[in-house]
Parts: sequence; structure tokens; C-alpha cells
Amino acid sequence: MILTTVKGPTSYEDIRTVFDIIYSTFRNACFAMSLLKDDREYIEALREIKD
Repeated sequence: MILTTVKGPTSYEDIRTVFDIIYSTFRNACFAMSLLKDDREYIEALREIKD
């Protein structure tokens, strides 16, 4: 999800940065970007990646 939203990242830190705030996790960055509404979406995305 997040990789299709962030334009031209050159580091993991770039991916976790939203409005000049560097989040400690990709999950928190997704919440800040409103990509996730609750933990269910996050868990489902991880399950899809696993399979």
C-alpha cells in the first residue's frame, strides 16, 4: 500500500515520512496517510503478503 503512495523514495526513512514527520513504523505511517482505518486492514495486508 505505502509503496504505491510515496513518490520517489530513496530510503526506508523516506517511506516512513509523512508531512515532514518521520514515523517509527511503516504501520504508523500508513495510519498517518489514512491508508488504514483499523488494525484489520493491516493484518489482512500482511496475510496477503504471506500467501
